[in-house]
Amino acid sequence: MDPVAAAVCAAVGGATGLAIAPVTARDIASRVADGRTGSWAFGWGREAGARLAWPLAALGVVAGALVGARLGLDLVVLVDVVALVLAGAAAIVDVAIGQLPRRLVYAGLLVAGLGLGIFGLVHGDGLAVRDAALGGLGCWAGFGLLHMVSPRSMGMGDVRLAALLGVLLGWSGLRVLVTGLALAFLLGALLGLPVLLRQGRRARFPFGPALVLGAVAGLALVPMLVA
Repeated sequence: MDPVAAAVCAAVGGATGLAIAPVTARDIASRVADGRTGSWAFGWGREAGARLAWPLAALGVVAGALVGARLGLDLVVLVDVVALVLAGAAAIVDVAIGQLPRRLVYAGLLVAGLGLGIFGLVHGDGLAVRDAALGGLGCWAGFGLLHMVSPRSMGMGDVRLAALLGVLLGWSGLRVLVTGLALAFLLGALLGLPVLLRQGRRARFPFGPALVLGAVAGLALVPMLVA
């Protein structure tokens, strides 16, 4: 465990959460104004910006501290933290309105692609860049197939988010990628079961939060997996 790395990454994560709170709030408020809410409607309104700033900052602090404590401090870890906070914000929108916003997910993909790509080129770590690209493409293809089979259960927003998280997890290797995805599906099953029991087979459940939590858990477990 690296307390300095945990503190720095927590600060970066918290700052990222505060910075993107207004964008996240607009994604929610614009759709709430149209009468659209998600599977777990919490009565979001136009005041969502003030309500989201500190929860998103807390999300960033926790994710940053967990990942930083396990992985140490370098550009890759900071990229992971920023991209995970963007993914987490998208997951919050998914909870509120039942839709993952493209711009937050695409922003995460841009951060991950540029940050990991530059780090890999500078340090000559072509294998990690390849694994990250394969992780993203593999998740895009796998989740895309699930979307084709059951569009109601797996939306295109989930496919895009899975591609982003596949890039982040893939950089750390196949075991981390598989572990993160397995944890995501396990969490999705546990969190979705009450909704399924309450609403029946036609229930719609936001899978974004489970994906993000699974990715954070997978990255935080990296040293133990390697050991």
